[in-house]
Amino acid sequence: MTKKAIAALFATAAFAASCTSVPKALKTPSLTDYYPLKKGMSWTYRALSFEKDTAGEPTVLITRVAEEQDGVFVLVQGDSRIKYRYDDNGLLKVKSGAYAIKKPILTGASWPISVGGVNGTARILETASTVAAGSHSYERCLIIEDVYPKVARHVSWYCPPAGLVKFEEYELHGSREVLLNRVELLAFGPAEEAH
Repeated sequence: MTKKAIAALFATAAFAASCTSVPKALKTPSLTDYYPLKKGMSWTYRALSFEKDTAGEPTVLITRVAEEQDGVFVLVQGDSRIKYRYDDNGLLKVKSGAYAIKKPILTGASWPISVGGVNGTARILETASTVAAGSHSYERCLIIEDVYPKVARHVSWYCPPAGLVKFEEYELHGSREVLLNRVELLAFGPAEEAH
């Protein structure tokens, strides 16, 4: 083969390689990807109750970031106000001092939690799950399980770019658990776009 033929072959191979699409590596989601708190953000959820006294038709819940001051985000849902803050360790629920999401974001990582004087453990079950919520499917979701022994178990799915897309609450009765509530995301975005 002549030098000209080798050069032409090399040029053709190089051109073909440049035309081949190579999938880009997915960026590892950050803490703010899992729960994007910004003033004006809003989430619309469908809530289903399975409790005897309240079971029935789904309820629509709207959660919005009403304000942000000095790094504290105030989420409002009806009359409830919950304050969150990002810090070096994760996403902190200001009032309880418990982390909703705690670093390192690794499968199996766990941390202590306490709500209303009941102690428990939060654990990351998965960091790359796919979940359906409403009419959407979300990928690269973080699944966190909060267990309050002999009392309750909560499972939360946080997915980029939406935030909290699904939540389930179970009541524990010995080795048996009963689903009490399920909440699924219907829409999210700036308040004027999420409804």
